[in-house]
Amino acid sequence: DGSLRHDYAERLRQIREQAMDQALGRPVPGIHTLAAPVFNHAGQLALVMAIMGSSGSFDAAPEGDAALLLRAAAQSVSWRLGAVEPATLAARE
Repeated sequence: DGSLRHDYAERLRQIREQAMDQALGRPVPGIHTLAAPVFNHAGQLALVMAIMGSSGSFDAAPEGDAALLLRAAAQSVSWRLGAVEPATLAARE
């Protein structure tokens, strides 16, 4: 289905742009997840770092404290794996 591919491509673009994805109350109601991609030296996805908690246990906002710490950790691991700067990764698309 073309619209599904478009939606998926758009979501991936947003994840790359924000260096973060979130799942708020899905697939498990009441559980929030923040996830950040980690890239290798070739700019490929190497792994994903995530934090999870009950909806009231942490701030799941994309610019909240938890997200900032997770994003910094994922960027640090990416750097250790030889990835280029995040801004350069976004520009390569």
